[in-house]
Amino acid sequence: MSDTFPDERKQLIKKAYSQLSWAFLVIVLVSNLVAGLIIGFREAYTEAKNMEQEVSESNTPLLIYSCIGLYIAFIFFHLMTRKMENYNKEKINELSPAEFLFWLVLTLASMYLFNLVSVAVNYIIARIKNIDLDSLNPLINIVQDQSPVTLIVFVCILQPFLEEVIFRGIILNKTRQYGEKNAIVYSAIFFGLLHGNLSQFFYAVALGLLWGYIAVRTNSIRYTIVLHIITNFVGLLPTMSGNENPILMTIVFVFMISIITIGIILFIRNIKNVKLSSANGIEKAEMRKLVYLNPGTIIALIILVANLILTVMLL
Repeated sequence: MSDTFPDERKQLIKKAYSQLSWAFLVIVLVSNLVAGLIIGFREAYTEAKNMEQEVSESNTPLLIYSCIGLYIAFIFFHLMTRKMENYNKEKINELSPAEFLFWLVLTLASMYLFNLVSVAVNYIIARIKNIDLDSLNPLINIVQDQSPVTLIVFVCILQPFLEEVIFRGIILNKTRQYGEKNAIVYSAIFFGLLHGNLSQFFYAVALGLLWGYIAVRTNSIRYTIVLHIITNFVGLLPTMSGNENPILMTIVFVFMISIITIGIILFIRNIKNVKLSSANGIEKAEMRKLVYLNPGTIIALIILVANLILTVMLL
């Protein structure tokens, strides 16, 4: 190995992460722009027809337009990343039914546990700002009063599929050869930031870490797509069934506590089996600088974190 190879490798890593961060920022900006333009045109059309009902009175268009915006933004993301080097995947490591059930339990446990963290953080913010707790969770306003078909198609199928392609597919596939640990953490952080609010940020990051590991271990996103779909469906089940049903809410509570308990036990017993590659020849501190202290990632993090803060401050 020549003396100049490490420096060349470092520049390659830095460039790859910077390029992905720019591409991800484009996804966020374009998806929101497209959704905003569609809503704006629809509002203008509504006013022109002298209709009394405004678009903002229904959350259904927002849900649909956000999904459309994400798919259109993905085109730009693909164009910006398609020439980047891919990880040379080995054969797919199939999961047995028992192994899939294991990861499903950990997935649901992570969702419930870190959702409690989100609720706790939102509760503190609500008390400080003297506002209603539900106002800190935009997801409530978006999914309430939606038809089950709309929720299943857009929230449980279309969005999870594309998000897995972006994060556990493309982003992880473009960065895995530079160290699996950093690739998983990076993709998980941006997965959390994509949601744009604190209510979803914590459990999205946790799930991003878990699903990233599954994608690396199996060399496939087929399992994470299914897990993502199931997770969204389980999370929306109380909403689709009616949150006022005391029997259902009791069942959900008992199920949540049971899954969290089992998940923590399984995690503690199996954490020692987690093995991930790191960037050979590059120290951990230096590697973190290459991943996060590059122009694209710095700008993307500043904008996306500022967006998280502003969504809270402006309430």
